[in-house]
Amino acid sequence: ASSTTSLYRSTDFDVHRNWLALTRHVPLKRWYYDDVDGTTVHTLDYPPLFAYFEYMLSSNPITDLMIANNVVDERCFALLGDDDNAPSDACVMFQRMTVIISDIVLYVAAWFAAKSVIIGAKSSEETMGGVGMGMRVLVTASLIVCNPGLLVLDHVHFQYNGMLLGLLLLSIGCIARKADRSASKGSNWRSEIQWDLLGAFFYAVLLGMKHLYLLLGPLYFVYLLRRYCFVRTNDCSKGEPSFSFERFLALAVVTGSTLVLPYLPILLSTDLSDRTGQLLQIFRRLFPFQRGLCHDYWAANIWAIYLFANKCFRFVLGRLGSILPESLGSISLPEVPPSVCALLLMLGLSPSMRYAWKAASSMLTEGSVYCDQSRSFFVTAVVFSSFSGFMLAYHVHEKAIMTAILPLTLLSTQSRRHAQLYLRTSALGHFGLLPLLYQPAELGLKTVTYVAFLAASVWALKITAEGTSSDGTGKGKSKLTNTWDRAGLIALLVVYVFMEIVHPLLLASNEKLEFLPLLMTSVFCAVGLMACWFLSFAHLRDSADSI
Repeated sequence: ASSTTSLYRSTDFDVHRNWLALTRHVPLKRWYYDDVDGTTVHTLDYPPLFAYFEYMLSSNPITDLMIANNVVDERCFALLGDDDNAPSDACVMFQRMTVIISDIVLYVAAWFAAKSVIIGAKSSEETMGGVGMGMRVLVTASLIVCNPGLLVLDHVHFQYNGMLLGLLLLSIGCIARKADRSASKGSNWRSEIQWDLLGAFFYAVLLGMKHLYLLLGPLYFVYLLRRYCFVRTNDCSKGEPSFSFERFLALAVVTGSTLVLPYLPILLSTDLSDRTGQLLQIFRRLFPFQRGLCHDYWAANIWAIYLFANKCFRFVLGRLGSILPESLGSISLPEVPPSVCALLLMLGLSPSMRYAWKAASSMLTEGSVYCDQSRSFFVTAVVFSSFSGFMLAYHVHEKAIMTAILPLTLLSTQSRRHAQLYLRTSALGHFGLLPLLYQPAELGLKTVTYVAFLAASVWALKITAEGTSSDGTGKGKSKLTNTWDRAGLIALLVVYVFMEIVHPLLLASNEKLEFLPLLMTSVFCAVGLMACWFLSFAHLRDSADSI
């Protein structure tokens, strides 16, 4: 307990502590306005469904009993300014326990999604590439549950990403279950409703908890529109599937009600004349475009490379200042507004929408065979869309790469090709999270967990995927890692040694180089993750073509 409370906590810990206090003491209609009389910046900026989750944690009989028996102090739930909000050890333990308990969603989802994508309607006794399907499920679920990024982000840095990503995995698992069932005439209507609508429901719940998963919305809309709302009947067995308004209505009711209902209590508690203002205030909190293109610590995406290029450009101009006109000395690369990011993001998401329509159409074809590619296609599309969002969206945080890594884990034991993409993305994506723990006390923890997980991943995937080609056979066996992979790991080691040893010992006093380790980490990982993004597109294209 002592080591747990002494570990580094980011300001996200203070954010969630303030949200506990806010939902416990502030009237519902003031949740998105309150800032403790201007003394805190930790205001509520998640959708209402997550606010209700915080309310459930702060205002329940168990929490009241813990406060009454001094297990946790009342101050933990008090409205405090940012200059006087130091938590007690009991408060730290309480909040960390809420993260551990919420991870139950992740544990259940990991097993369910792995079994849905890998086995589907098959028997766990069947083999693929000489490895039992049950073993593949076990390895996949273990890689998800033991993910070091979630340890860093949730259990040290402090957030609830495990629970949120668990909801995404539940949604993916439901849709994969549906893809394993025939859509031709005579199919089981109830099973179709159960899995497709459940998948849509879990995604809507996820979106109601955290709006940043909105980037997956276009993929869900196109895939479910084509896959669920178009059906074959006895009257059109040889032509195009017909649009089913009943199914479209069912899909709209499930998703629409799940998204809208959480807003009603807040609106109903607000005066009629102020409800429009309430909605605008929520929108301003959820989408604070004034924060800038990048976070303080650049996420390893295209914009990190763009900003690095701008710094190099300015540096060169500065060196040439004596021979250049004075008007050129202050030139920089153009600033990127949110509208440009939005346009590029839609372009980046368009391939997943195109191939989603194509794959869903193939699944509707008379006599289509529902195979491993059908179950894994949607996962592949989620991975590519998540990569596109991470690379192109406005003000992306470094943790957003987890939205690609965890779904990609579901494919990691499917073939050698998938395992290679997973290992590269995992190595680079998790490495980009390590600077979040910058205190010397966490050096051993983050080093051991990163190295141990990477080594365990390589070992487990050598057993389950190294000898399996992209078609699920054992043909064309080759090594899981190649020379480029090993060179990349050596480069990561060099960056890490510089970041943790060389810079603190030799360059820490130079203020101009204070953020050099962060810049090196962001840019290096960005280059590698861009390559992984391009590879994920190739996977998406091939997956759609194989159905």
